[in-house]
Amino acid sequence: MSCHPADTLYRACTVLFGPDVVVSQGFLSYLELSGVKSAYRRRALATHPDRVIIQDEEERKRNTELFIEANWAYRELVSYLRERDRGDPSRRSARPEARPTEAHAAGIYRTVRFYSGGIPRRPLLFGEYLYYSGRVPWNAFIGSIIWQRRQRPRFGDIAKRWRYLSDQDIREIISHRGLCEPMGETSLRLNLLSRLQVNTVLMHQRMQQRKIGEYFTENGYLTAEMLQEILLAFKRHNHQFKARGVK
Repeated sequence: MSCHPADTLYRACTVLFGPDVVVSQGFLSYLELSGVKSAYRRRALATHPDRVIIQDEEERKRNTELFIEANWAYRELVSYLRERDRGDPSRRSARPEARPTEAHAAGIYRTVRFYSGGIPRRPLLFGEYLYYSGRVPWNAFIGSIIWQRRQRPRFGDIAKRWRYLSDQDIREIISHRGLCEPMGETSLRLNLLSRLQVNTVLMHQRMQQRKIGEYFTENGYLTAEMLQEILLAFKRHNHQFKARGVK
């Protein structure tokens, strides 16, 4: 049995191939790695922050989210295809492709790019602070976000366990979900959950995920001592803006 839920695979296909593609079990059975790679390249070129000049702050955040979503979708589909092809002798007999490195499979660029400008004069998330302060390169920053999101329990699983949503509700949300739209926002739009219920699920989801700093210590970017020092500097940075009421 596949460890990749169908709704996750359908969602990943929609992210890479677009909302107009009709995704089904038949689509997944004919899907090939070359097609996933081509779709990912197109999506990454359209959203990669190094290639798109964006002045508006909200648009920049949106573009970064789209790029991260494309990386997630690529990683999910590559993992699924490897599992599928291992269990199919006819596919194993085909000409093998070069095995991507772990970083490539995650959709993370090998180019190591450190930020060299000034730290933005606004409150930051910790991962953002690490990147903008020049402590970690861009590819590690993106990798940490993907890693952290994979640690979280899924929104739908939590809502179902708490009986906020039924299986039918979840299917309806998936079928009406916009490209890169958070599941909670879709459930609000469909009047399936209240804002309080969505916020409660999101809070629980965040509490269950690992701290993003662990990614950098586990992968050798920072020592535990360095991490603690940077955390203090990060808190000082955000405190000065919160004291002024800057959002």
